[in-house]
Amino acid sequence: MKGTTISISALAYRWGFNSNAHFSRIFKREFDTTPSEFLKRRVHESMGDIVD
Repeated sequence: MKGTTISISALAYRWGFNSNAHFSRIFKREFDTTPSEFLKRRVHESMGDIVD
């Protein structure tokens, strides 16, 4: 997902989920974080790579 601008809704649909809420529940259960928090953390980490 690095370097992408696709929305979480579009990802959910692309991966076969018809419900964003269901996708978010499954994602949180599997990764212990929400999709939004995951993406925020990834963006923050990648920005740190640029600054360092």
